[in-house]
Amino acid sequence: MTRTRRWPEALWTQVLWVTAASCAWAELITERVLEIPASPLRAELILLSFLCLAGAASWAGRRLRRSRLRFLPLLLVLGIGAREGYRRALRGRYEASAPLKSVGP
Repeated sequence: MTRTRRWPEALWTQVLWVTAASCAWAELITERVLEIPASPLRAELILLSFLCLAGAASWAGRRLRRSRLRFLPLLLVLGIGAREGYRRALRGRYEASAPLKSVGP
């Protein structure tokens, strides 16, 4: 019985896929799910969505390790990071501006 050697790159690929899925999950939760009124259903939705995305990411990491899509999670993480950087720059820009016109008495 021979043992197959597991390469560390396979582990890093799966870690990258799960990290990218976690970033996408956090983005989904903050943008859409938190708008739902607080209830046990919302908590179950959050937990179920995380388990599904983490499981799918682990599966994708194993299946797509040697395909052309192996860089997809890296692009996803960079895209989410760029979006958050852009939103932070906009918040800083609008925070420093004075209101143009006051409303009210």
